[in-house]
Order: sequence, then C-alpha cells, then structure tokens
Amino acid sequence: MHCAISTILWIAIYTAVFSRIPDALHKDIGNYYIVPCLFFALQLICIIGISRLRKCWRVLCSLVYSTGIFLLFICAIFYASYALIYGQTFDEYALLSVIATNPDEIVNYLTATFSLAKLLLIGILIVTLFAVILWGTFHTTSQPYPGQMKKKKVIVFAIAIVYFFINYLMTIFPADQVLHLRRLNGPMNAFIQLKNNLDTHTDSLTIETENKTLAEKLPGTVIVVIGESAVRDRMSAFNNSYPTDTTPWEKAQKASPDFIFFDKAYANFPNTVMAVTQALTSSNQYNKVPLKDAIDIIDVAKKGGYHTYWLSMQNKSTVSDAGVTVLADRADTVKWLHGQDETVIQELQRISTEDDTVNNFIIIHLNGSHFRYDRRVPESFIQSRHLPTSSKEDYYDNSLQYTDYVLQQIFEYGKSHMHLQAMIYISDHGENMEYTHTSSPFRFDMVRIPLWLYLSPEYAQAYPDTIRTLRNHSHDIFTNDLLFESLSGIIQAPSNFYHAEYDLSSPDYSLTLDQALTLHGKKHIREDI
Repeated sequence: MHCAISTILWIAIYTAVFSRIPDALHKDIGNYYIVPCLFFALQLICIIGISRLRKCWRVLCSLVYSTGIFLLFICAIFYASYALIYGQTFDEYALLSVIATNPDEIVNYLTATFSLAKLLLIGILIVTLFAVILWGTFHTTSQPYPGQMKKKKVIVFAIAIVYFFINYLMTIFPADQVLHLRRLNGPMNAFIQLKNNLDTHTDSLTIETENKTLAEKLPGTVIVVIGESAVRDRMSAFNNSYPTDTTPWEKAQKASPDFIFFDKAYANFPNTVMAVTQALTSSNQYNKVPLKDAIDIIDVAKKGGYHTYWLSMQNKSTVSDAGVTVLADRADTVKWLHGQDETVIQELQRISTEDDTVNNFIIIHLNGSHFRYDRRVPESFIQSRHLPTSSKEDYYDNSLQYTDYVLQQIFEYGKSHMHLQAMIYISDHGENMEYTHTSSPFRFDMVRIPLWLYLSPEYAQAYPDTIRTLRNHSHDIFTNDLLFESLSGIIQAPSNFYHAEYDLSSPDYSLTLDQALTLHGKKHIREDI
C-alpha cells in the first residue's frame, strides 16, 4: 500500500501538469508514466530488502530510502508549481538561471513571491512531507517480509529494475534539463568551450586599423554600462507617453548633440547569462558562429590599446564557467562589488586619471532593476524624491529612476575626470511585471531594452562619418547580440572577427525587421511591431 500510494501520487502530480499545459502532448511525456511503473517495482524491492535487515541497518537504510523518495517528490512538486504559476513547463534556460543564481537572489525571489507566513507554511509542509515518508517507511519495514524468494532471481530482477529506472530517470525533470544544458551544443557546454578557446582566438586576433584605433587617435576612456532588467516601455526617455518621469536625466540628454538614442533595441534573450554572453562576443543569432569559435570585446579593446576593467555590482555567479564570469575574467582588472549601484563611482575614482594618455575601457554591470525591485534603491533616495511605494510597479519605476541617477553620476565623473570619449548604456534584457524575465513563458517586454550612446565633441570632430551613420540608424531595429560589432566600430577597432553588416556605426549595417530575432532565433521581432 505504501508503494502504491507513492506511485499514484507521483503520477497524479505530473498528470495535473500535462492536463493544464496546451502543448504538453507535443512533447515526449510517455517516460513520465514509464518511470512510475519502475518506481513502484523499485520501492517494493527496497522495502522488502530493508525489512529483512538488522534494526540499526534498517533505520539507516530507511532514512536513505526516504530521502530519495522525498527528493523525487520535491522535484515533481517544484515542476508542477512552476507550471501552475507560469502556465508553461520548466525548460533548460530556466534551469540555467537557477544554477547561475546566487543565494542573495534566491532569498530575494522567495521573499518577494511569498509572504513570511507562506514561506513558513511551505517550510512546514516540506518537513511534514519528509516526516510522513519516513514514518511510512519505518512502519512498512517494521516487520520482516515473510514471503519466500530466490536470492539469485531477486538480485537479477533488482539489477534490471535499477538499470531501467536510472536510464528513464535521465529522461525526465530535472535530469533531462541538466543533460540538455551539458549536451554537445548546450549552453553550459558552450560556455566551457568559450573559456577553453578564448586564449587561442586572442592569439589569432588582428585589428584591421592597428595604430589608427580610437585609443591611438583620441586617448581617454570608454565606458560601457550594462543595465539589468530595464524595459524601455517604462522609461520616459524612450516612451514619451509614460505617465511617470522615470528617467529625467536621460530624457534631458536627448536634446544634446552628443547623445544618440535608439528606440528599437531588443535583447537577444530574456536571461542575463545568455544575453550578455552573446552581446560581448562575436557570436550572434545571425552569423551562426558558435561560442567556441568566438572572440570577446574585452580582448579586442586590449588589442586596440586599452587597459580593460570589469566592475560588477552583481554577485559573481556560483557557476565558474557561466558565460558572464568567463568574460569578466578576460579584463585586466576585475572587481565584484557589493552595495547599491552608486558604489561603482567610488571604484571609478580609484582608477588613475593623472596621465592624459591613459586609455581605459570600462564595463560596468549594474544591479539596475533586478527583482526584488524594492531592494535596488536606497531608502534615502526614495525619501528625498518623495517617490511612491504602494506597489511592485512603483518600486520598479523607482529603480529605473535610481539607475538614471547612477548613470548621471558615472557620466559626469567620467567627463570631468577620465577624458570620457564614449559612453554606451544598454540593458541585458527587459522586464515583465507579472513574470519578470524568462524564456517560458515569454513576453516581448522581456526583451524591449534601452540603448543610447554618448560621443564626445572631440570624437564627433575626429569621426564625423561615424556620428552621421549612427544617427541614421537611430530608428533601425537592433538586437544586443550585435553589441560586439557596434563597440568594435565605435572604438575604431574592426578585427578579423568583425562583420560590418552588424555594426550600427557602419554604413553597411543591414539588419531588417524581417531578419531581426530574439530568444536565440526562436522569435521574430516583427511579431512585436
């Protein structure tokens, strides 16, 4: 009875999911019903075997067995909960987000999604589930199984059941998603190959305009700011009809001849690791270059004459081979900072600016508007500006306004103290107020992002054609996996990995609405226009 109840309950959980997901029948769900049959047989074997052990071994094996059953149920419950909340099944990219998430982000998500009372209730239910499974195991194995069995046949049968159970277990959640990440062309494997091959590609890197780069002609600083979860729909600098002035400084800069705003920029993926990795490498959705064959913009900047910096307000990924971590480690100076985003100003002040010939290429990765929004903005900032705090949307808008303030501070310090020649602001991806950012379910506001450039008057005088071309492309479709080419063009360092048709600063830029893609080629942006 114990084994039958466990098996039926396990089947019921997955059946509830598949009956509610419209496209579930298009997937191979048969294994989710083969596994329970093997699960039932394996439970019987384990229960019979444990019941015949001495008491101390019976207690220990019961604890191990119950833990295994508990973990299987936790996976099933998590899978079902995700499907019920988001209306779609958990996929490999969602798993990648979980794997690359640090403990702080997990706490932020849980505390924002559930109240303290609900978290306490969930904890109690989890403990109760384990206690019930353990009690059932102790109760069922308290008396030795009385039946007669032939030992050799039982061993052969047990080996066969274990073999098929493990094999089929690899085809269902979460093992199938882990294997998808690690498969030959899977994201995690791609990041590992990128890491392994970058040194080789750097050795073969050549700059077509060597000794004629921006660093050579106009010594100074280039700052690339990567925002977090900023959707341009809610930014007043990009959406004039938005009722709240969430970006007052940026909006004011639209009138400056030194700034260029791009109103049709999209992310290549609604996930930081996937989006940023392609944004800063020569791999994109259109050239079909795999990450293992790509070069990164940091090494291009080094070759072009810059000392490179990676200043991140985000915690370092728990996965050392995750794409963002791989790219950060290419910089000459890497700092993983803590605190509010304005902390980055203090780090900028530590960079030497005494020598007018020093060239700095600085990538700043902000916390921006990452969920939870209310933890991204200092209380003093909210109070000094009398910002509303009555809803999640209010806190999100406040985070955009705080980012606007931080961008202003970065710009003003760079211009006054670092011979700022260029500053680029772009977000990794957008944000949906209901589902935040995920590939499943996908919404287009998850990939609508801001993009603007500042180019100094000296830059405009030295490269008038580049300025003119960028302005001509300010209303063109752009996806941020083409940032590598555009940055290469802006710093006047086209390389043997560069393609002009993907560079906003080139007259040859040719991405059209019909060609533009997101979700790594799975969605056409024309569906959003």
